[in-house]
Amino acid sequence: MRVPGKVNGAKQDGANQNMGMYSKESAFTRKMHLQEALNKVEGRIATIIGKLQQAEETEARMKLERERIEFAKARAIGAFDVPDETEEDADNDPLHK
Repeated sequence: MRVPGKVNGAKQDGANQNMGMYSKESAFTRKMHLQEALNKVEGRIATIIGKLQQAEETEARMKLERERIEFAKARAIGAFDVPDETEEDADNDPLHK
């Protein structure tokens, strides 16, 4: 914080001080700093997008796994009859001809 200084015994605001707000960087250097900051932000955005996609894929896998478990439970308790596969059934399967 800026504190008023004394000039000839009287307090005077330090408005004339150079606070170091202005740097002597070239336009190219300022542009490079801005580009680095932009790349950093874009990298963070890409990371977040990747994590969101990964979460969506995990959610889809979990949904399929839950459905598989529900079918396994239903089959185990006999909710529906699933015939066992035999060699003869496999040969007559219309999907795999």
